[in-house]
Parts: sequence; C-alpha cells; structure tokens
Amino acid sequence: MDWFYEDKKRNQAREYSITFCTYCSLIFLSIFLFGCTSTRNADFEPIDALVAEKSYVEASQEIESNRERLYKEQDSIIYFVESGTVSFYAGDYDKAIEQLHAAEELIERFYGVSAQERFVGYLRNESELMYESMRYEEIFVSILLILSYLMKNDLDGSLVEVRRLDIKLRTLEDRFYDRIDTIHSQEEQYVSIDVDAYSPYDSPFARFLSSLVYLSDARMDDARIDYEAFLVAHGAQQGTDALPSDLVDLSSSVDHSVVVFAGTTPIKRQLSVLVVGDSNGVRFLVDDTSDLDLVRGIVTADAILAKQLGPAWSFHFAVPVLETRNTAVAYIKFFINGVEQYSPALLDDVSQEFENEYEAEFPFIFARAFISAILKSITSSVVSSVANSMEESESDYSSLAKLGSLALDIGIASNAIADIRISRYFPGKVFAGKYVLENPTNSVRVEYYDEAMNLLYSEQREISKDEVVSLFIDIK
Repeated sequence: MDWFYEDKKRNQAREYSITFCTYCSLIFLSIFLFGCTSTRNADFEPIDALVAEKSYVEASQEIESNRERLYKEQDSIIYFVESGTVSFYAGDYDKAIEQLHAAEELIERFYGVSAQERFVGYLRNESELMYESMRYEEIFVSILLILSYLMKNDLDGSLVEVRRLDIKLRTLEDRFYDRIDTIHSQEEQYVSIDVDAYSPYDSPFARFLSSLVYLSDARMDDARIDYEAFLVAHGAQQGTDALPSDLVDLSSSVDHSVVVFAGTTPIKRQLSVLVVGDSNGVRFLVDDTSDLDLVRGIVTADAILAKQLGPAWSFHFAVPVLETRNTAVAYIKFFINGVEQYSPALLDDVSQEFENEYEAEFPFIFARAFISAILKSITSSVVSSVANSMEESESDYSSLAKLGSLALDIGIASNAIADIRISRYFPGKVFAGKYVLENPTNSVRVEYYDEAMNLLYSEQREISKDEVVSLFIDIK
C-alpha cells in the first residue's frame, strides 16, 4: 500500500505539473503572440515632433540626452546617422561631420560581420543584430558630408567626400548583385523573387551635387562625367520633374545652385503573421487584410511546410513593412530680390527610391523571418514530441521536458518582433534650381505649395553670391 500510495502521489504531481504547464503555455503564448510589437516609433515621437517644427537644436539635444534609452549597442549606426543628420539641420556642421564619419566607419566595420550573423542567426531576433544599413542611407550619409563641408566653405573637404562617394556607389552596386545572388540561391525554395525586376539605386542628387563640387574646382571633365550620370539617374526615376534648361546645360552661365529638402523618408511598422496549415492548405492571418497582398505571391513553400511540419501546424512571425510619411509640399516658387524665378525642379524623389529599394529587399526580409519561424517551429515540435513521449512512458522527467517546451515556445513568441529600425530624418524629396545672382548679397524667398496650389508657408533669407549652394530645409 505504501508503494501504491507513493506512486499515486507521484502520478498526481505529474498530472498537476503537466496541467499547470499547459495553462501557462496558453496564457504566456497568448500574451506574446498578440502583445509582442516594437515600441520604437512611439519612443521617437517627441523627437519627430521637434524635427517637424524645425526645432533642430532641441531635437539634437533630445537625441543626445536619451541616447542610452533609445539606442542599444547594436543600434550604434542608427544613432550616429540620426545624430549627424539632425546636427546638420541645426547648423552644427562640425558635429555632423564627426557623427556621420563615425556612422560610415561602423557600416564598413560591421558589413562582413553583419552578413555572417544573418547567415547563421536564423534563430535570433533581427533587432538583436548590428543594424544593416540600406543603400540609400549610405548614399545620403555621403551627401550630408559633402553639404557639411560646403556649408563650412571647405571645398577641399567636399572634394574628398565626392571622391569617396564615387567609390561607395561602385561598391554598393557590386554588393547589390552579390547579395541577390547569395540570398536568392539560399532562399528561393521558400519565396518567389524576381531578381531581374530591380536595379541598384543611383541617386540623381548625389550625382548632381558631385558635379557642382567638381565644377566649383574647375574640374570640367569630372564635372561632365557626373553630370551625365545625373541626367541618366534622373531620367530613370519615376515621377520627377522635367529639368529646366539651366539644369540640363552644364555650360550654362548661371552661377548659383539652390537646393530644397522637403518631407521625410518612410519609417517601418510591424506586420504580424500567423501561419496555419492543415489538410485544406496554408492560410495566412494578419491584423489588416490589406497586408495580405504583401504575403501572397511571395511564399511558395506549401509542400515543403507540409513535409517538414506535418499535416496540422501553425507558427507566428513578424516582418517590418513601410509606413509612408507624405509631405504636403508638391510645388515650390522661388524669388530673388522680389522677382519670381523658375521653380526648383523635383530632382530626386528619395522616398520613392527608398520604397523601390525596400520592395526589392522585402522578399529577402520576408524569407529570413519565414525560414527562422519554420526552424523554430520544427525545433519546438521536436521538443514537444519528446515531452509527449516521456509523458506516455510516465518518465519522471516529463514535467521538465514540458517546461522546456514551454520555455522554447515563449522564446519563439518573444522573438517574433520585427526589426523596424531605420534612419528617420532624411529628406523625402529634393528640389533644385540654378540661378544668376546679380548682387554680392541677395534676398531670396521660398514659397511652399500643396497639390491644389495653396500656399503652405514661406521662408526668406539673405544668400551670398560666393556660396556654391544654398540649402532650404523643411523636414515635415
């Protein structure tokens, strides 16, 4: 009787432990699956508001005073880019140069490491890895460095950055095709990717700015090469304006360039996906049905999933998707000494190019999250099967196995958080024009209009004939 009593107590304890594990699993997984989302966008709302108000000095101070809270070690590249960008807007060009150079150094240092981490790190959350910059971000870091030196009247410094930019553009093009070849060969069994539909981003504004710097230093051959590249890049971009004759003709007699930044580039938000499979096929469940189009047409893994996960299964993952921040500015009028000039042309739709680049990257990003979720689900299924087998055999370790399975499920759920890191403060659109300045100092006015030609606001200031370029900024 004593033996039977002890065995009965042991069985009751085992049943209680298993039941407890089951309830815990349901509660914790429900919390994680439906509550796990990044708060990054909300965390940056106060700084976003300051930037929109043109309170750039205060925004820069907020970034510095909240660095430890807003930026983890793996976010260092983002920190230096955003700190440098906002410092540039605030007119602190020395700090902008220092921060943007630091960003470039980190990008180069971690490029190879980042790629290796992502190759072997499918079981890790993307946001735990060092941030992997996008091509347009790297290009715009160089653009801001060139402009910073020009604002300091340091032509030699801007020439150095122009040469470095040219090397960077070639390097980024090579990396673009290497990345497509490598990732496509690894992940094509799970996703459908039209590699031929995309091409590397060649910034019209970067080429335009480079030609201006070369022209200012009387390097006519270099200026002509970059100007021709600018015309090609601008012509390849959808939605940009036809160029005025003064912008098309490099030999034009005009002697001053005006550049206007308007709006901001998109940010990212989290898209959570629940994948359910059974005898009826594979179904994707999302919060917003409009997001289904982002999923359909990419996944080609039904048969693979059925083979690897069995007849009935489900798993959860999250991917970052774009959230556009459209500017109301659609048209600009420009006045010199009270006389209206031709309007600065939309030279570079940076937001659109970013969206194009992200569209090209999205299948890779989706595949990475998708494959990671599959591997985690397979691992969880194996652990769960072991736990069930131990339970059936009445092993004393079955409760421990159940807890291990629960811990793994919770870890999987908590890792289903999208990496929505992105540089938040680059301009969405770049307008430019070239004009003749009659006087050593001239009064200029810029008027901003919406699509219906309603005046939104205006800005007036004095500019010198000696400046290579005058910059007007409206990042909202």
